[in-house]
Amino acid sequence: MLAPSFIAAAILLTSVPVLAVEKNEPAPQWAKGDLPRHETQPVLPSGQFRGQAAVAYRIAKQMPEVLDQLYCYCHCKENLKHKSLLTCYIDEHASHCEVCMTEAIMAYDMTLKGKTPAEIQAAIDERYKGRPKAAGHAYPKEKK
Repeated sequence: MLAPSFIAAAILLTSVPVLAVEKNEPAPQWAKGDLPRHETQPVLPSGQFRGQAAVAYRIAKQMPEVLDQLYCYCHCKENLKHKSLLTCYIDEHASHCEVCMTEAIMAYDMTLKGKTPAEIQAAIDERYKGRPKAAGHAYPKEKK
């Protein structure tokens, strides 16, 4: 069963064009060198997808600096050599993967609530508790 916040985020993202990236927006932190950026390839346009996949691809386009710090529990890092959750969105992989889409929508919802990438990762870890996580995944460092 989908969580109410998950459904609300999906409805919000499909009905409000808030996620359109404008040219006048300030550069994201990773573009200024404040955060490490692992994935450098562009996210696919959300317009080529429908439903939840379109929502998730819009989120990836809007917040690459957050998704690039998150581990994806579909184990694409191990099986497909992905660098982070963001890598799932440079091709059609995420459009077919419930885990990738769920994690992106969780990240969006929690970012709106002021949560850090480390707090988001902890929530994702809790959701997928019991699934093994790849060795060597570094949690994002908290800025002081």
